[in-house]
Amino acid sequence: MPEGTPLVTSTGPHDLWTPIEAAHRRWRQLNRPRREWFSIEATPAQQTVTYTAPNGRVHRWTI
Repeated sequence: MPEGTPLVTSTGPHDLWTPIEAAHRRWRQLNRPRREWFSIEATPAQQTVTYTAPNGRVHRWTI
């Protein structure tokens, strides 16, 4: 396994890496919920990911 900090190069019109890192941080903050605890809703207007925590708090992200 390589040593040191991994390097990611981002090119193109959209930065995809920053939102992925933010989502990973949030997933860890939520105590790493299992993927089957999430739902995805897709409409012609938007796509949404939802997770309802055991305490009833709803987390929703528009993608």
